[in-house]
Amino acid sequence: MNSRKWLASLVAVSLTAVMIGCESQRAGPLAPTNAVVTGGSVSLAPAGEELDGPAASISALLPVPSLPDADATLKATAPVPTSPENATVFDNDASTTLTATTPVGLHVPAVFGIRFQLWAVATAGSPATLVHTAVVTQSTTTTSYSVPAGVLQDNTTYAWRARAELDGALGPWSSVSAFETIFVRIDPPTPNSPVGGVTIDNVRPSFSLINGAVVGEAGTVIYEVQVATNSSFTENVVRAATQRRARGDTNVPLAADLAYDTVYYWRARGTNANVSVTALQAAREITTDWSKVESFRTPEKPKENRTPDPAPGQRLPLPNMLHVVQQIAGQYPGALRNSCQEHGGSWDFMDLVVAELRKHDTRWGFNCKRGNCRDISFDVVDYHYGPGSDQGSTDVYIIDILLQHCGASPTPAWIDQTEVTRRAGTVGRWIYPR
Repeated sequence: MNSRKWLASLVAVSLTAVMIGCESQRAGPLAPTNAVVTGGSVSLAPAGEELDGPAASISALLPVPSLPDADATLKATAPVPTSPENATVFDNDASTTLTATTPVGLHVPAVFGIRFQLWAVATAGSPATLVHTAVVTQSTTTTSYSVPAGVLQDNTTYAWRARAELDGALGPWSSVSAFETIFVRIDPPTPNSPVGGVTIDNVRPSFSLINGAVVGEAGTVIYEVQVATNSSFTENVVRAATQRRARGDTNVPLAADLAYDTVYYWRARGTNANVSVTALQAAREITTDWSKVESFRTPEKPKENRTPDPAPGQRLPLPNMLHVVQQIAGQYPGALRNSCQEHGGSWDFMDLVVAELRKHDTRWGFNCKRGNCRDISFDVVDYHYGPGSDQGSTDVYIIDILLQHCGASPTPAWIDQTEVTRRAGTVGRWIYPR
């Protein structure tokens, strides 16, 4: 927090504070933290208004000296600030409520006006600035005043106090309480696709979200998607999550197949909780509301189109399917241009090619680099040429389907890399879905 000082002496005393273990809420003031403060009292002496006494103190952080009786012309007790407490952090600029105990007349009962003052505390050696003041009629035991929205500024430390007033007579000031503002907001994402009950063409969809706004130092934001077979999300719930992308939209892929020919409901939300963030970010964990609920239907189960197993000891010939790669490139030029996954592109082109190849023969699938199925090839497809199950087989032809994959002009190709891979002493391994 190099740019934020909890509190500074306005005459000769510097104060420092360290935030420790602050637990936040999504809206409103965050829970108070413990603070360690060194130094003495703080004198507030801004241009334009003088304190009634020579010194005031930060209650709960420092010893509280009494203000001289001569500075008070009203026979009443001093209020005691109760909320916000010292070291409270506010994470939004909405109306903030100041609350203090209600002063009591020392000799006769009276209904006081309670003046609240709000001061912006600058860095060490700089004067505080009175930024807002108002008088409200007292309540019975505690009196509150809501600071209007827009008064508080981001990344600012504020001090506030209160006193009683009656017919021009002024009661003693309360002690001073302080709080800080660090505005953080995460808005929910908006479902973009699939929406409106549309029937999709696969059972492992990728959910497209329009990013919600992020204000302030929110840290790493994760978008979570819930999918279920009922709109109340109590049946067959599937979850997926991914990091929010900065470019304006985010795709959240599922890691498992859904059922065929089924209506599903889905929704999304954002959070910076439960991720690796700094201590400061962790002090302001936020989880948004869920987005609106959308629905879609999965396709009917396709009839399997599979070339029969070869004779024992034989392998199937490699089909030349360059025309399929060219077909998808012509139909989806945007997916082709955006196919460089390692530089922010998507899997759309690869998914479309493999889906089309599998319409011809379900022996087509994705390739696990060097046999490691946690690392899928970005521009290579496999054809299982042997008998038995496709899944996990190393009896595969390995085909590179793109030239200049991450270059300026990726181009459809059909390059058999099977022998090159074998000579390199490594293997390909079949997987579908990826």
